[in-house]
Amino acid sequence: MPAVVGVAVDPAGGGWDALNTGTIVPWGGAPYLGDAASDGLNAPIVGIASDPAGGGYWLVASDGGVFSFGNARFYGSEGGSHLNKPVVGIASDPSGGGYWLVASDGGVFSFGNGSFFGSLGSDRNAGAIVGIASAKGHNTYALGTSVGSVTTFSASGSTTTAPIAGLGGAAPAKAASVLTQLFSPASPFNQALANATPYSTSLVSQLAAAPTADIYQYGEPIYTVNASTPRYNVSCTENWGLCSLAQAPVPIPAGATPSPGTDGDMVIYDPIAHLSYEFWQASQVNGNWQASWGAVVSTTGVGNWDIYGNPGGTGSGISVLQGIATTAEMQAGNIPHALSFSSSLTCSSFVAPAIKSDGSGSLPNCLPEGSRIQLNPAIDLAAIPGITPFELTVGRALQTYGAFLKDTGGTSLALAFQEPPTSGADPYAALGASGDYYNMPHIPWSQLRIVSS
Repeated sequence: MPAVVGVAVDPAGGGWDALNTGTIVPWGGAPYLGDAASDGLNAPIVGIASDPAGGGYWLVASDGGVFSFGNARFYGSEGGSHLNKPVVGIASDPSGGGYWLVASDGGVFSFGNGSFFGSLGSDRNAGAIVGIASAKGHNTYALGTSVGSVTTFSASGSTTTAPIAGLGGAAPAKAASVLTQLFSPASPFNQALANATPYSTSLVSQLAAAPTADIYQYGEPIYTVNASTPRYNVSCTENWGLCSLAQAPVPIPAGATPSPGTDGDMVIYDPIAHLSYEFWQASQVNGNWQASWGAVVSTTGVGNWDIYGNPGGTGSGISVLQGIATTAEMQAGNIPHALSFSSSLTCSSFVAPAIKSDGSGSLPNCLPEGSRIQLNPAIDLAAIPGITPFELTVGRALQTYGAFLKDTGGTSLALAFQEPPTSGADPYAALGASGDYYNMPHIPWSQLRIVSS
């Protein structure tokens, strides 16, 4: 049965879905450059990678055969070779001129300029490999395993392994995000504030009136998936134009559950395809998934448009996934990016990185979506008596990166958090959060400042 086995993004915009039959389905304006559907394949296609220079892509089959299209050059393959285990993925060398293949036993095969940095071929405890990925600007590749980890190999010879819950497990454990910055380094969420000049203080007292942490009722459930996750044809119930979630089957783990609040949010994160599937008012009806609306956002871009040319999944058009404080970050005491928040004070206008607004207020008595706030960095938060580890981690992120307004909400300032696991110990309670809508009373909210508006 035909099934989507990989997604590649065209540097010029849009991208391609690859089916196991060799068929290519372009989307978002990407050109059709050919496929392998009529090539008489000896083995099914298992992956796709785009040429970083643009205008081309490679397909790989489970027997190691590689097929090049458009401007993507052929640099070799394992087709016809004896393999101990089948090939499960392909990644392009971000510097151009090569690619890597990976087999399910962790063996890595390099071609062209794609240098060999290491493999898991001799690690019998690694579990089956489910994919390989590379990232622009990084001389590395990473292998995802069925036991829920990602191992990264670099040109320097260093190797790091980090867990990602939800990969390959029978239970749909919510993703415990690795402490790396998703999205492009060009995203303002990934840029620390240096000597920022306050733009306005006129609304600070209103913002500081009712700060909360959206942890449970409106916490964001995030599920990490892999190539073996079941895929569903998703429909949108709102007639607002092109439904991004309906353009290709979406990987959704068994038991996935939207947030219990009226938003019914759910985020599906695919670290191999670098995609965030973002559901608003998600539900499963008679075994089929639907949403009122949603988006499919590349986690290698800046995160304010999705791959089909629609806005990201929030009222501002910014990706839902951007700015969420995850359970892993909170437990580590380090949030390496800007936070995001919703507010009842939103304007109908917006500023970058927002690309729209769901607010209704009028200046000067409101805050445009996309505005950035910061907590006074001169404050020694650790010296505040009674401050909890939860507050300290949030406060330091607000001092270093600030927070972006990306949605209209029911209170003056509600920071976005990953919904914690529904079983086991509650990581937020262990850090001092007293419950949902925790108001973080030891953070000096009156010392907020608006640094862009």
